[in-house]
Amino acid sequence: IMVIGVLDDYSDVRPSTKIFGQLIVATIIVYLGNSVVPAIGDIFDWRDGNQQGLGPLAPLISIIAIVALINAYNMVDGHDGLLAGIFQIFALSLIVFCGLEGGWELQLLLLLLVLSVGIFFFFNVSFIVPRSCQSFLGDAGSMFLGLMIAFAAINLTNEEGEIVRRVQIPWILGLPIFDMLAVVFDRIRIQGSVIKADRRHIHHILLARGVTKKMVLIVLLLIHFSLNIVGLLGGLFHFPDWALFWGLIPA
Repeated sequence: IMVIGVLDDYSDVRPSTKIFGQLIVATIIVYLGNSVVPAIGDIFDWRDGNQQGLGPLAPLISIIAIVALINAYNMVDGHDGLLAGIFQIFALSLIVFCGLEGGWELQLLLLLLVLSVGIFFFFNVSFIVPRSCQSFLGDAGSMFLGLMIAFAAINLTNEEGEIVRRVQIPWILGLPIFDMLAVVFDRIRIQGSVIKADRRHIHHILLARGVTKKMVLIVLLLIHFSLNIVGLLGGLFHFPDWALFWGLIPA
């Protein structure tokens, strides 16, 4: 995924080529790494242990989900500090929650990424360092972080004892998921290309309406943090699966 990103940063790889490469990576992770989403959860409140399994479609849906997450997090990397801040909140949420629930495997890897991305954050935000000192993730970095997020989300929900429930994950994934869905539906509505880059993302809209870059970053990180809080509280207080799942629609 880093190779694909570096090539794109160097010479603007076509979107279809990027997605093809992402599909190969996702297929390797699903079939060789056994990182599969086997079920959604008790979203119909049957209370009989049924987790609404995905059956034979599980590998295919898992591949699509990984590619979608890679692109969702790549899409928000259009504003200084936004992707780094979103990743920090996501990773810290999982680290804290899994620490409370007694799971410490992938969390150590997430902690390493939190520390490194945290340092990067300060050199990415223009109102913290001069423009000449700024550094950027590029597609290589943003797609790598998206891949790590997808990998962590799938594997933590598959851990024995279900430390993190699958219905919590969309809330913890947060803002990039809602932003991507809104942009995709808008592109379909105007009959544009679903994969072609544009300026319909929420940070672009806020900037176009005159909101300062600093305030855009603060507002969007607060929204992402709020979504994470819902997911974490849902786990700590054992909100039913159906409430967390269907609550995504009005959100």
